[in-house]
Amino acid sequence: MRRLGANFSGLPPIGEQMLVDFMLIGAQKAGSTSLSYQLSQHPQIEFCFHKEPDFFSKSKDWKANLAEYHALYEEAPRKIYGEGSTTYTWLPEYPETAWRIQAYNPNLKLLYIMRHPVERAISHYTHHLLKGRAKYPKEVEIFEVPTYINHSRYAMQLRPYFELFPRENILLILFEEYIKNPLQTLHQIGSFLDIDPCGFDQVDLTPQYQSMERTGDKKIKKRLTPISRLFPVKIRNALRGPFVYKLESKIEFSENTKKMLWRFLEDDVRAVEKMMERSLDLWRTSPH
Repeated sequence: MRRLGANFSGLPPIGEQMLVDFMLIGAQKAGSTSLSYQLSQHPQIEFCFHKEPDFFSKSKDWKANLAEYHALYEEAPRKIYGEGSTTYTWLPEYPETAWRIQAYNPNLKLLYIMRHPVERAISHYTHHLLKGRAKYPKEVEIFEVPTYINHSRYAMQLRPYFELFPRENILLILFEEYIKNPLQTLHQIGSFLDIDPCGFDQVDLTPQYQSMERTGDKKIKKRLTPISRLFPVKIRNALRGPFVYKLESKIEFSENTKKMLWRFLEDDVRAVEKMMERSLDLWRTSPH
């Protein structure tokens, strides 16, 4: 967390202004929980207590509440500070987020991880189903609720950041390459953040899921109730599993529905290819 003099335009005169160095801004249901957990383990990173503080998306009076946001971090002068909130790329729900983040720190570095857009939309629906939020039969819900498709339109979600931040401050990551070789991706992130990539060599690469989030890390302990802290981490996770997010079988969609979803999303994929300056044929050749 950088300290600047009190000349930061529009911010309250609180002496020294503390700034977060990087943010993982999405995408939802694309591995951000695992990536946040691994980032938090690097010896040169101090990660936010809350995996998703959603501060710049949901706090309208964000300038006045900066002290509360900064209180989510422990002081660590020789580290860089980061957080991960997928709501930062939720358009059209939170249209002012990118502007707020740029106003907060124009030198911020941004990470964005993208999954096959059809598979992400299906995972998003599954998440809503498990949370009891799905209102219609699945083949209807996926088209009737705009967020499933909108949150898979990565170029649309990223465009405000590309307009506000230098291109070299944005790192785009592919979920499929990340899960195939997580350490290689983490090394890439280390270089991007100007920290030692080898600091990731000893991190726990076990996939994390939002329904089974790790609670042993010191950064998450503050969210636990006093009673839950009496149980070891393995017992807490084991007890949580049978009662949260349980399905009898994997949610499947018809091939026709997947093809229709792809038709809605393929133009956005072309835009992402231009942003990345590379082909995304791995998405075209995978089943959808």
